[in-house]
Amino acid sequence: METLGGFMSAAERFVINWPRAADLARQADRMGFEAQVSFCVWRHPISSNADHLAHREFEPFTWCAAIGATMSSSAVVATFHAQLTNPAFVAKAATTIDHLTGGRVGLNIVAGKSRSAFEQFGQAIEDPVTRYAHAAEFIDV
Repeated sequence: METLGGFMSAAERFVINWPRAADLARQADRMGFEAQVSFCVWRHPISSNADHLAHREFEPFTWCAAIGATMSSSAVVATFHAQLTNPAFVAKAATTIDHLTGGRVGLNIVAGKSRSAFEQFGQAIEDPVTRYAHAAEFIDV
């Protein structure tokens, strides 16, 4: 066990890499999972452990395109922060994934909650009401 931010952290057992991610997605697809949702977190380096396995995360749209192309029935859902992602990019990326998967793409639009994620993009985090209003505006766009 290691200490991370004052909390005990168990050693990682599942090392995230492309072969394992693709294998896990194909297994879920064969088991009949209707959808697989991407993980989307923007983290700053953990200063006490720059090699921590939590830093091994895939970009959600690329992950969805690659995973979706390897499966036959599960939908793929790209998770993204509305305030940190350009609507034109999302439209283009989702359309590309739609073509690659034969229409099995969805979007998980989140408003965010991590101050450090927003700061990485040079933005101050807004109060929850404003963040959700911006997410609604993103959907309208």
